[in-house]
Amino acid sequence: MQRPRYREELPADIGPFQKLLHEYTHLPAEQLDAHIRQIRDKAYAIAPYPGFGLWGFTRISVLEADPRYQLALSRLCAPNETEFFLDVGCGLGQNLRQLIHAGAPASKLGAVEKRHELYDLGLELFQDRFAHPQPELLVEDLIHSQSQVFLRRATILHVANLFHLFDWTNQLAIAHRLSNMLQDQLEGEEEKRVFIFGRQVGSLTPGARETKQGAEERYLHNQESFQRLWDSMYGVTGWHWKVEVEMLGKMPPGYAYLGEDARYQRFVVWRIPKTFSK
Repeated sequence: MQRPRYREELPADIGPFQKLLHEYTHLPAEQLDAHIRQIRDKAYAIAPYPGFGLWGFTRISVLEADPRYQLALSRLCAPNETEFFLDVGCGLGQNLRQLIHAGAPASKLGAVEKRHELYDLGLELFQDRFAHPQPELLVEDLIHSQSQVFLRRATILHVANLFHLFDWTNQLAIAHRLSNMLQDQLEGEEEKRVFIFGRQVGSLTPGARETKQGAEERYLHNQESFQRLWDSMYGVTGWHWKVEVEMLGKMPPGYAYLGEDARYQRFVVWRIPKTFSK
């Protein structure tokens, strides 16, 4: 059976993920690859995304290279109870385990995932089902659910590989939900403010794209279009937002349907204190 965007062999850059998994689970090194393959195939059967089929979930060094990750980690490890990190669309929860392994308290972490089965596979992958405390988990569809569980809870939101799955209208709905998850305080200097950061597929020429499968269109962003999306949030949130986007490089094989100008990018969205807003 043909499996689109699926690669059998382990990626060449899987070393950091193997190291994290070995140190986190204490699995014998000779068992790691088989364990990773087994969980990957189960995840791909649930959600046949490139993040599973092409091993994207194992590329944890991409997150560690993001300065906003380092800022988040330093704030979470500080001796205060104010910070709360929420991983939205967490999948297997590998980024949460990165933070825990690096010293962040699990009590300061939360996760939002549409498919409970994926998060459950993460517990199997990292073998921490009975660890205590656990990050808080909310199973919901961001667009169609109105859960209040994380309302005004988070100081930092991590949102990876989410926006590019949707059209402009649904991205507006997602941005509104995310803004409602952020705390109202923390309005000081930039490094102490609430913020949203992550990665996504963008484009040098932003606009709507049809998907390979002919499903709903997607909207891919550059700096200006993503800023425009967040500018639209002022009318519903009363906050101004500052967007920074960095293009990381061309997309790998398998993404040609998104166009030659498609680029992987990382971003940060800062909420601007009302005292500084015009």
